[in-house]
Amino acid sequence: MTALVELLADTPGLRSRRAAGSFRRRRETVGDLDLLAETDDRTRLSERFTSLAAVESCSARAPQASVRLLRGPQVDLMIMPPAPAGPT
Repeated sequence: MTALVELLADTPGLRSRRAAGSFRRRRETVGDLDLLAETDDRTRLSERFTSLAAVESCSARAPQASVRLLRGPQVDLMIMPPAPAGPT
């Protein structure tokens, strides 16, 4: 999962990304993997995610991108606009 998150690191417009769901909560069983990402460019991030070499198939691109990894689980990427900055 960490490697998958790192593959998105240099995507233009990406502000943050992190694991979510049962994987983040360290559940004993994990049905699929969930990622959360904040970006200025939803389309670019979705295209990058769905075209990674480890992706076997893509079932959705927007508003949530869903892929099945080669010999692996389904991964859902929830894409959000950047959160507004709070007072400094």
